[in-house]
Parts: sequence; structure tokens; C-alpha cells
Amino acid sequence: MAADFNVPEWVKSYILCWADRLHLEEWEIVARLELCVNDDPSVRAAISVTNNIHHASIVFRADIEDTPEWQRTVIHEMLHIKHEPICQMVREVILLELERPTRRLADDAYRNVMEQFIDSQTMLLWRLAECVDNPEPIKASENGHKEASV
Repeated sequence: MAADFNVPEWVKSYILCWADRLHLEEWEIVARLELCVNDDPSVRAAISVTNNIHHASIVFRADIEDTPEWQRTVIHEMLHIKHEPICQMVREVILLELERPTRRLADDAYRNVMEQFIDSQTMLLWRLAECVDNPEPIKASENGHKEASV
């Protein structure tokens, strides 16, 4: 029997925040914790999605903490949900037209490129959110122009 873990409130709030920021309001997103995600101790989280009913489940590793790394993990998984309709179209329309060995190679290549894209977008959005959530004061320079402190 699997142990039950309570999802921390900050995770629930962060998911709601990013659902709003990514315009995923119509989605039902459920989070849960497991000791090991996808039978791999190095995996922090994974999603499962049902596109036609806008339902997603995110499984996080049970050692999740409110740190920048874990915050980025939440954003990363939310981006996977946002882009899942594109992934589904690629799988169901494009990849199915390919012969089996080529399909496997194309699917692996697509997943690799998509993962790199999601990683870059995660960092970009996290940094932008930091600016929005914690803006630096803007001060006037000697010449009267406004400058942000760097």
C-alpha cells in the first residue's frame, strides 16, 4: 500500500498561480506526491493529461520543498500541460504517418527538442515572475533618466 502524502499549500497555490498566468483556467489540475516518480529516484515530477476533458495530474517527488529549484519544477510541469495539445497533435497526426523505426526516432527527437524548449521557457518565465513579484525600485539618474538598479 502506497503512503499518503499531503501536497504542501505552497504547491497548490503555485499551481493555481501558474494556471492563471498560462491561461489554463479551464483545466482541472490535480497534484499528488510519491516517494519515487516513474520508478526513477532522479525524476522530480511527471504529468499525465487527458486533453479532451482538460484534466491533468502532476506527481511530485515527496521531498518537494519551497525552493527556487522546486518552483521551477512546478512551472516546468505546468508548461508541459500547456503544450500537451501540440504534443498530442504531433503524436496522433504526424508520427502515425511514419513507419515504425522512423516513428521511434522522430518521437525521441521531438521529445528531446520539446524538453529543451520547456526547460528554456521555464527559466525565462521564472525570471520574469521574479521581476514582477519582486520589482527592483527604479531611481532617477543624475541626467533625469530613470534607471533600474543592476
